[in-house]
Amino acid sequence: MLNTIRVLARKGFPARMAQLREGGLEQECGAIGVPVTLFPRHRMRNLPVLLWTAVRLARWARRNRIMLLHGNGFRAHAYSGIASRLVGIPNVLTVHSPEPPGGFTRAILAIPCDGLVANCETTASWFREHGCSPRIAWPGVPVDSMEPGVSREELESRFGIPPGRRWISMVSRIQKHKGQIHFVRAIASVAKREDVHGIVVGAPLFGLDAELLPQLKAEATALGVEDRITFTGFVDDRTVAGFQAASAVGLHTALLEDFGIAVAESMARGIPVVAFAASGPAHLIQQDTGWLAPVGDQGCLDACLLEALSDPARLRSFGEAARRRVQENFTMERHAAVVEGLYRELLAARSRVPAPDPKATR
Repeated sequence: MLNTIRVLARKGFPARMAQLREGGLEQECGAIGVPVTLFPRHRMRNLPVLLWTAVRLARWARRNRIMLLHGNGFRAHAYSGIASRLVGIPNVLTVHSPEPPGGFTRAILAIPCDGLVANCETTASWFREHGCSPRIAWPGVPVDSMEPGVSREELESRFGIPPGRRWISMVSRIQKHKGQIHFVRAIASVAKREDVHGIVVGAPLFGLDAELLPQLKAEATALGVEDRITFTGFVDDRTVAGFQAASAVGLHTALLEDFGIAVAESMARGIPVVAFAASGPAHLIQQDTGWLAPVGDQGCLDACLLEALSDPARLRSFGEAARRRVQENFTMERHAAVVEGLYRELLAARSRVPAPDPKATR
């Protein structure tokens, strides 16, 4: 989202941020000159409070002369969709995955949406089935301005990683469907033949699957590789970039993945990726840019990883091809161009609608 904001600002669409939850985002927005207003006192299950938050958001939009509201994430539309109607401006919604069935999903789908942006074909198909007309804008990577990251030497010192090993990294929140248990087992498999070290970058979020991290560490101990895997917890972007750039291979074991921004980031750095062939990685990784294993097939995943590590020349060739693929297909500019086109269409259509006559009566 922040990268999209940066590109669109250069195209004449300066942004203001209405943030629905406190966190670190306000600092990151401030760093790129985006004003932030917090609307933290709300609960989606409390309809009166939700509606009052939407009213406050509408007042904020009117006061700041906002011309279009863009909700990031399906549930954000409960606020931005209602607020846009109260103010009489168009709204856009970016969605990142299909939604679970239920009353909340049906209620949010009923809120009018002027422009829907889906992150992949899987997400787009789900929304089409529910009567929507999304446009696909594959997430992008800021290829020309990627964070260089912390040096390998500093990372080894900070996290106590023995020097000289080849790093295999995975960047993702720790959740069951991200499949980190398969990562641990793959490291245990290849560690019998290769001097490797696994790096699991990430932490559980929002209290989901909080018990998983101890289970992963217990599995590593049971397989005898507790000294071959580092669990970093939550780290900053520079640290993430450092681990990605210094890895020999990225290993992405998500069982469900609509895109996989960490896969694209590793590829953009010239680091090929071994992954389960979930929707996103299967679209990102093509022949001669990485390796795909059937989802959940541990044996095939282990074999792919061992194959990748056993041929350094091929690994370099795949890395170069992976970088080219991202540069040609998954840049922030390509992503932002879809969003920009939608903005211009909606704003042009609005400018053609005659303003209401304040003297008119029903």
